[in-house]
Amino acid sequence: MAAEKSATGFEVRAVEWSVARPALMSVRTKVFVEEQGVPAALEEDDRDPACLHLLATRDGVPVGAARLDLVQGGKLGRVAVLPEQRGHGVGKAMMRALHAIAPVHGLQ
Repeated sequence: MAAEKSATGFEVRAVEWSVARPALMSVRTKVFVEEQGVPAALEEDDRDPACLHLLATRDGVPVGAARLDLVQGGKLGRVAVLPEQRGHGVGKAMMRALHAIAPVHGLQ
């Protein structure tokens, strides 16, 4: 999937976990661990390396993350947008991208 830049200035692109882990976890830690109180030990799991990940950035700074578990039938998860970036279409853009990617991997 090519990166798509929105009219509001953020970009959503598919990334490899092994390369983008720090950026993805910066968003997930802030949202799930710090904001929602999920134990840090539970936030990163053994599914991450097997999933397809999306990273949303604004001016190169991570603002959103999401994953699609291809092995578990296309389960969407770990969808997170930084609090100050909510309401600008970041989550919606990530969900559209995930739904567009799914058929490429044989998912409906």
